[in-house]
Amino acid sequence: MSRVLRFFIIPSLLLFATTQLYADTLYPPGLSGILQNQPGFQTTQYSSQGITTPVNLPTFQEAVDVIVSPENPKPGEKVKITITSSSIDVKRATFTWIVNGKKTEEGIAKSSLEIEAGKAGETTGISVVLRSPTGQQATKKVSITPSDIDLTWQAGTYTPPFYEGKALYSIQSGLTAVAFPHIISGGKEVSPDSLVYEWKINGVPQASLSGYAKNSIAIPAKFLPQTITIEVKASTLDGNLAAYETISVDPIDPKILFYRKLPLQGVATEKALVGEAELADQEGTFIAIPYFFSSDTPNSSITYSWSINSAKTETPPNEKEITLRNTENNTGRSRVGLRVENMKNILQAAENSFILNYNPIEQTASF
Repeated sequence: MSRVLRFFIIPSLLLFATTQLYADTLYPPGLSGILQNQPGFQTTQYSSQGITTPVNLPTFQEAVDVIVSPENPKPGEKVKITITSSSIDVKRATFTWIVNGKKTEEGIAKSSLEIEAGKAGETTGISVVLRSPTGQQATKKVSITPSDIDLTWQAGTYTPPFYEGKALYSIQSGLTAVAFPHIISGGKEVSPDSLVYEWKINGVPQASLSGYAKNSIAIPAKFLPQTITIEVKASTLDGNLAAYETISVDPIDPKILFYRKLPLQGVATEKALVGEAELADQEGTFIAIPYFFSSDTPNSSITYSWSINSAKTETPPNEKEITLRNTENNTGRSRVGLRVENMKNILQAAENSFILNYNPIEQTASF
């Protein structure tokens, strides 16, 4: 029977066992199984004959960590490489930085280096040699290969055929984002269909919408108005090359624009009515075109409510058009208003108005 003093090393915990006598066991009953299941469990035993099991402490090399920020830089972006350690005082250590085989910086406490990433697919090799005041040395290496992603989005909203702009994201409309990564490997751009995509919406991982070749994501309509933040990371199958991008899309309110409808030419889409319009003849027809309402909404769910000088008027047979007449040859002005509502998506609504000026038509005498 021997007297043994044991202590157990567990991450962030040093547990000392009291001196006890055991005849045939190495660990106290019940404690052995618990401790042996702990990650990094190691023991050191002391007896009257001296140390029987050595302590396995982390090496100087293992105690040094490298942090690269940003983790997936774009071409030409500033990149910061930082050396950290939980057991070594980096403020007293000497650092030697080597970039692509050339020494670029050296000195005490120079634990970080900032460089500019190269072109897409161009690899920059960085080595750092760390020396402690006691003469211990560690070397860390990291390579940086910048890549890029074009992240675009398209809203599921309506725009008229003649409109040349982008369909904008409005309240309660859907949104689709598509990633076009530019990752260079072996001098060639990797096909977007052979990459793995990781999507996040407002910081929440979208596991079911992420995966191999999934370079697009459909975001359903939200009931409450909210900025949508979209993140995507595209990486090669081996994970060695990756690119990252994020965008934020703010919702807007749908809009109504008015256009004059001419008897022969049709709708004058080249110029919307803003502010005021003239009734040059005894009657004029004006058409309202909604913008950025949900494109999947049936026409029967969109309602049009016209008003003259704030008084609701009868809805015309063609809800989008209104014809106004000056049959009594009066002089004056009226405010023509319209409210459009989506009865399917109740938060989608728009209002607009214009002032209509009308003047008496001069009568030409005949002889």
